[in-house]
Amino acid sequence: MTLSLNPSVCFGPQLVKLCGGMIEAGKAYVGANKLFVNGIRDLSQQCKKDQMISECLEKCGESLQEIINYHMLAAH
Repeated sequence: MTLSLNPSVCFGPQLVKLCGGMIEAGKAYVGANKLFVNGIRDLSQQCKKDQMISECLEKCGESLQEIINYHMLAAH
């Protein structure tokens, strides 16, 4: 007697749960990235008195946004 296990029956619910968790983690990651970039932009606006700091923060925010945009395009 040969016993064959169907992987979709054995691992199906676990795989669906894992995929759901990964999707939620991805959404949280994207949300955290947006909040971080917005925080850097806000900080650059609050530091307008110090032009060098403000410009550095502004460039940092722009660079991070470009990286995020690239990752979003690469994921599709």
